[in-house]
Amino acid sequence: KAVICNHLGYNVGGAEKGVNCPESIKQWYHETMNKMKNPQKGVAYLNAVITPGTVIQILILQDKIRSKLTGKKHFIILANTHLYFHSCAENVRLMQTKIMHDMVIAVEKDLINTYGGEEKANILKIVAGDLNAKHDSGPVKYLTGETIPEKFLGWYTGGRDQYIEGLTLVPELKLTSAIDFDKVKYTTFVNNFSGIIDHILYDEEIVEQTKYVSAPKHEEVVQDIGLPSEVFPSDHIAQVVDLRWR
Repeated sequence: KAVICNHLGYNVGGAEKGVNCPESIKQWYHETMNKMKNPQKGVAYLNAVITPGTVIQILILQDKIRSKLTGKKHFIILANTHLYFHSCAENVRLMQTKIMHDMVIAVEKDLINTYGGEEKANILKIVAGDLNAKHDSGPVKYLTGETIPEKFLGWYTGGRDQYIEGLTLVPELKLTSAIDFDKVKYTTFVNNFSGIIDHILYDEEIVEQTKYVSAPKHEEVVQDIGLPSEVFPSDHIAQVVDLRWR
């Protein structure tokens, strides 16, 4: 069902579209929406969450060759997104990430139910895209398995009017970054900012990373001051990796 998005006011084609949503997820959004609809405390945050034109795309792919060779269905759930950019809006990105996380979990549980249990389906989860979030930020911490408590600093980035008490994010995903943060210093380099905000996160229990396509030399990036340039048409550097089934 489209329960998550419909709760938040997004039009995704009606309540019968998509996959079934686990009751625990629906209950969380029901309780959270009651807080966010409070005219005294919550509406400002609700408006901040639903206003940005953010895209979350969930694809389900099947490796038919691997499935045939092993006799077990091999699926890839790929979540691709571009989260809200504003530097004072980590609270918005946290909720956007929560929505994406729950959509992935809902799809995974639907696949497991459809094919008769976890032993009959091997499911790889990947989250990739421009998260507009540094590697030590709330959205990345959450996707890599850390609980985001209600007093987490990111909840306060929208100011007092957008803070709601009692929002805690407990992850069901524990993904690993394909980017070595000690070696890679930035994925974007513009006149007022450089850093890692583009990410590829994957389930390392299902696959292993075999290759990371190295970034261009720093001298090449800054030869025209920054990005984009005559050499690089985007203000982001493509992140490309090879993953192999375990």
